[in-house]
Amino acid sequence: MVPTQDDSKTTTKFRVAICGGGIAGICLALSLSKYPDIQVDLYEAAARFTEIGAGLTVQGRTWKPLELMGVDATLRKAAAAANNVATTFQVMMEKKVAEGLPEFSKYAEPVWTGTIAYRVLVPVDRLPSFVLEKPALKKPLLHCGKNKHVVTYCIAQGTMLNVVALVSQPELSDTVYDGPWATECNPAEMVDSFLDWEPRVREVLKLAEKPIKWAIHDLRPLPIYVSHNVALVGDSAHAMTPHQGSGAGQAIEDAYILGSLLGHPSTTIDTLPHALKAYEHVRLPLANNVLTCSRDAGLIYDFRSECGDDYEAIGATLSHAWDWMGEDGVEEQLQKALLNMMEALK
Repeated sequence: MVPTQDDSKTTTKFRVAICGGGIAGICLALSLSKYPDIQVDLYEAAARFTEIGAGLTVQGRTWKPLELMGVDATLRKAAAAANNVATTFQVMMEKKVAEGLPEFSKYAEPVWTGTIAYRVLVPVDRLPSFVLEKPALKKPLLHCGKNKHVVTYCIAQGTMLNVVALVSQPELSDTVYDGPWATECNPAEMVDSFLDWEPRVREVLKLAEKPIKWAIHDLRPLPIYVSHNVALVGDSAHAMTPHQGSGAGQAIEDAYILGSLLGHPSTTIDTLPHALKAYEHVRLPLANNVLTCSRDAGLIYDFRSECGDDYEAIGATLSHAWDWMGEDGVEEQLQKALLNMMEALK
């Protein structure tokens, strides 16, 4: 996000350039659309928007900014409509920021976590009867094992079972992944990774036809989100693992807070640095914490945390793994950000 002054239009207080049309970029453009005195230019490298199947988890705290942006009714219809509805997942890095800040460069590139995720959708009507008797169709189910875990839950009005099977090589964590980050793969590659697992998991995985193989990357927590007139949002600020289903939600919170601050009457091209710092003031600590919690959750699922395979310890730890969900929502964050900005303007 790069605001610039527009001298050609007296009614425009500044222009905002949004680099990347992922969930953060689109929501930021949407958040800014209600401010007629801000011109928005959205730049996306792809020729068109596509669905690549990563899906979008909308948690309770994520729904509030969507509601405040006025898209809740539309999303309700989408959630209850097409079976193929999904959202684009991509990692967007603003490398120009790193070029201008040498001390920032060590954080700027996502690092491979050593984990591969295989994702596939299985029609429920193809599942064996003994699988249908299990609770997987009624609520999300997590199967844990050493360096591996499998998540299953129903989507598309209960007609499809979403399956995500994750395999980790801890010794490869924080190395460079050699190959495309997302690609179709041979189903046997996924199935063979779980040959010694319980029958239910094996039978579900055998039904996979065209699994997508994802190399899971994340960022090291960044020390800053803002430099001059440039602000990072979404994955460019806090690309995270999918273990808590929170990456898109945090991107949406970024977009709502930043859009609201830029649209505030007190924000002008001269006061812009204070608005951006106020955004960073509230979003950086919260989003960085979620990034860390997400990676920690993956370690717990794979019996790689201090809990090991002690089920009681795992349960006790996971019971607090989502404590951040109860922290300030976007309305409280915005009030704190506005207070921070007003103090700076005195």
